[in-house]
Amino acid sequence: WWVHNDSGDRARLFAVDGTGRLLATVELDGAEARDWEDIAAGPPASPGGPAQLYVGDIGNNAAMRSPTGARRSIRIYRLDEPSTPRAPAAGASTAPVEHARATGFTLTYPDRAYDAEALLVDPIDGDLIVVTKDWSATGESQVFRASGAATIPGGSTTALEHVGSVPTGQATLVTAADVTRDGSVVALRSYGAVQLYSRPPGAPLWAAFEKAPCAGPRVSELQGESIGFAPDGGSYLTLAEGSTPTLHRTSP
Repeated sequence: WWVHNDSGDRARLFAVDGTGRLLATVELDGAEARDWEDIAAGPPASPGGPAQLYVGDIGNNAAMRSPTGARRSIRIYRLDEPSTPRAPAAGASTAPVEHARATGFTLTYPDRAYDAEALLVDPIDGDLIVVTKDWSATGESQVFRASGAATIPGGSTTALEHVGSVPTGQATLVTAADVTRDGSVVALRSYGAVQLYSRPPGAPLWAAFEKAPCAGPRVSELQGESIGFAPDGGSYLTLAEGSTPTLHRTSP
């Protein structure tokens, strides 16, 4: 499992096992950490290659105060999933520190600045999806898309496409998202809920948000800002922000 810190830390990821034990720290060369908010896993860049990880520098707290004055662009870092230990080394007092090269690219919103904490990559067609954190009274998060995340050139700037919205309810702030490995179910989490969306067969990933969700079970977390499906899709893990959070596994 891959986790990261919120704003204030340097560009690094942490590999942890299912009990929350630290297996390795991976420093991302070529990346900067302004306001990292989510990690997504995507298909390999080429057949038989490693999975691609996407780190979303997509947070934008200034947007809730002034959508016209905050940044209208976000930064995504892409890297081959590193090979890390599957268990702590026998007798080791600290986990190893490794390095990985990240490729960054910029995505711009088509109309104004948004705050966002939810990032998805479609395991079927590789589309990258951003779901905003709605601070308004509308109770709707906006959904943006960039096609072919694995093929977006490093250093480039790409315009996001607005593809829809998600009725989340007033004062419901989306803080994370994930999709099952087969692409059939999308999870959106907020501070107080997990909503599960079924993807229509043959439809793009964002079409899942056009259907009514079902409520997923959750564990109460003070500031829950992460969710990740297990490889078989039969459970998901959640984690709160903080210095000593507990890793929770829940079966829908």
